[in-house]
Amino acid sequence: MPKYLYQGEMGRISARTSAGPVVLPKGEEVEVTDKQHEALVGHAVFKALEDSSDLVITGVKKAKASGKGAGKGETDADASDQNTTGGDTASDQNTSGDADK
Repeated sequence: MPKYLYQGEMGRISARTSAGPVVLPKGEEVEVTDKQHEALVGHAVFKALEDSSDLVITGVKKAKASGKGAGKGETDADASDQNTTGGDTASDQNTSGDADK
């Protein structure tokens, strides 16, 4: 389960979520449920606190791939590696000098 540690200026921060209230006292690590964490991930204030390092979130499980063919998609690195092996690019074609005839 995710753990939240608030280190900002206020004594505590809190939020009401669809999964129940979350109260984070300053300097105390608080364990929240996965549902509470999911509700807070999209919250603008909590996102800003995390980006500013006032809120540290640990123990988050990575989302599992689901659905047909999950995990078989291309990564950005795979996509950038394509078409770099030479062959049928425009600069490789018509190098015999006959192109203008």
